[in-house]
Amino acid sequence: MPFRGLDKDKHLLATDGTKDNQRQGKLGILLHDTSKWMIKSFISALHNKMKPVIKYKLENGWINPSIEQFYKDWTWVIELDEKPEHRGIGGFGLGDKDPNRIMFYKMRDIGCVILDEDTHYAIRMMMVLNKIHDNWKEYEIQSNQANALFKYMDIYTRLKDLEEIEKQDKIPLKRLDDAEDTTDSEGSRDTSRNDNG
Repeated sequence: MPFRGLDKDKHLLATDGTKDNQRQGKLGILLHDTSKWMIKSFISALHNKMKPVIKYKLENGWINPSIEQFYKDWTWVIELDEKPEHRGIGGFGLGDKDPNRIMFYKMRDIGCVILDEDTHYAIRMMMVLNKIHDNWKEYEIQSNQANALFKYMDIYTRLKDLEEIEKQDKIPLKRLDDAEDTTDSEGSRDTSRNDNG
């Protein structure tokens, strides 16, 4: 969704407007429309090709326990956005046909399958996660500063709060893994507009 009333010095391409460096301008359209559509189309096409491998992994289990945990953690984050309460903060407003929802599930499948088989990639991914852990205070500081642009920490807190509510109520998160894809194997564009990305 377009950002309004931002500090012009930030040069955020999502700022509402028609100048080249604004949401409806040349760079804004290239980033938020063209590139995101191309990424979703590529991920969909790759996921379709990898379906036999993904099916094999899910049926036979993960080789690396850390990748199995990564798969669970990634799923947990995705499922939080499936809650209706989060549709106003970037959740999946189109339900099981939401393009972002489909993209995240397919990214999870592709990423975890590759990481489980390729130690070179897996070790470097773990190094990145470890570095993020070491520098988490700095991430929090930067996120708080970024609140001038978008309420990152507010959304993060609301997502974490939902996790606690789920635990207390013991209500399982709804699974929507088998949703119909909105991008075909040839990469045809889904013309329904989704302001969440």
